[in-house]
Amino acid sequence: MQIQTRISYLERLFTRSCLETSVVVDRAPRLLPTTGRSQRDRTHTQLHQLKRQLLRVALEATPQTHLFKRLCGAANQAAERAWETDFPLLVFPCLFEELVAAVRQTSPQPAPEVAAALWTPAFA
Repeated sequence: MQIQTRISYLERLFTRSCLETSVVVDRAPRLLPTTGRSQRDRTHTQLHQLKRQLLRVALEATPQTHLFKRLCGAANQAAERAWETDFPLLVFPCLFEELVAAVRQTSPQPAPEVAAALWTPAFA
């Protein structure tokens, strides 16, 4: 895959994964005071931004394009699990790294020729 095509593909996949699922904010009780609710909303926004940042790094570091969808699913799953804890912003990076490692370990490795072809610059 050429570099420009790969970047375009990463951008489309990244945008699509963020649109597919997101952490649900309405899990908080309805009777929270306004200040507590706004803090919860702010935490949700920060968790979503953190998910986007870490997912982008994971996608860029993964040469196997067949793993992209599973990595996006891992990010969503980690965000959902982290949201159920008291400190989602602290828990999410660890959960995400564990799920990414599991995805990468369970996938078959491509042949060395295929991996080299994926990273061959277009201008070479």
